[in-house]
Amino acid sequence: MRAFNFLILAAVAGITFYFYTEAAKTPCEKTLYYSIGEFDGRFDITRDGFLSALKKAEAVWEDPAGLPLFEYDPEARFAVHLVYNESSAKTERLETLDEQIEKTTEEYAALKKQFESLEKIYEQSLAEHNEKVSLWNKKGGAPEDVYQKLTNEENDLERQRRALNELVDSLNSIAREANLDVEKYNQIGGKPFDQGNYTGDAIRIYSFEDEKNLVLVLAHEFGHALGIGHVEDPRSIMHYLMSEENSVRVSPSPEDLFALKAMCQ
Repeated sequence: MRAFNFLILAAVAGITFYFYTEAAKTPCEKTLYYSIGEFDGRFDITRDGFLSALKKAEAVWEDPAGLPLFEYDPEARFAVHLVYNESSAKTERLETLDEQIEKTTEEYAALKKQFESLEKIYEQSLAEHNEKVSLWNKKGGAPEDVYQKLTNEENDLERQRRALNELVDSLNSIAREANLDVEKYNQIGGKPFDQGNYTGDAIRIYSFEDEKNLVLVLAHEFGHALGIGHVEDPRSIMHYLMSEENSVRVSPSPEDLFALKAMCQ
C-alpha cells in the first residue's frame, strides 16, 4: 500500500513539475500550435491563401527571434478564425467607394485636361478671328467671299463655345458626384474599428484590404499571442493603429524587436 501511495505521489509530483516548468517558460521557449477555425467564404481569399498569409505572419516574428514560435496544426485547439461581421461589411463598402472616388477623380482629371486644351485652341482662334474682323472693319468692310469665310469661322467658334460649356457642365457634375462619394466615404468611415483581435484562446480576423494588409493584421495578433502589448511608434506592427507606413512594409520596427526581446528573456 505504501509503495502504491508513493507511486501516486511521484506521479502527482511529476505532473506538478511539468506544469511548473511549462509555466516558467517564456513565450519564445514555447511553440504556439494553431489551426484554422471558422472560415467565412465571403472574403476574397482561399483557405490555402489564408494559410499562406499565416505563414508569412509567423516569419515576421520567427525570423528575428530565430525560433519556431508558431506552427500550423489542423488539430490544434488554438484557432485562427476568419469571421465576417459589420467590420467586414464596412471595409467592403469603403473599398467600393474608394474605387468609385478614384475612378471619378481620374475621369475628372482627363476631362479637365481635354477642356483646357480645347479652351486654349478656342481662345487662340477667337483672337485671330477678332483681329481679322477688326482689320476689315477699319477698311470699311470685307468683300463677299471674305465676309462669308468670317461668318463660317464665327459659326464654328460658336459651336466650340457651346461644346466648352457642355464640358464645364460635365466637370461640375463629376465634381458634385465626387463630393457625394467622399461624403458617403466619410460617413461609413466613422469611428475606427478593429480588423482582428486576440482573446487568449483564439485569434479572430474581421477585415483586410489585401494580402499584405492581412499579413500585417495577423502579425499584429500573433504579437499579442506572444504577450507583446501595443507600442508607441506608429511605424510599428504593434502600434494600435494600422498606418500607411507600416502597411507598406510588413517588418518589425526597432520598438517591435525590443518588445520581442523583452518577452524572450
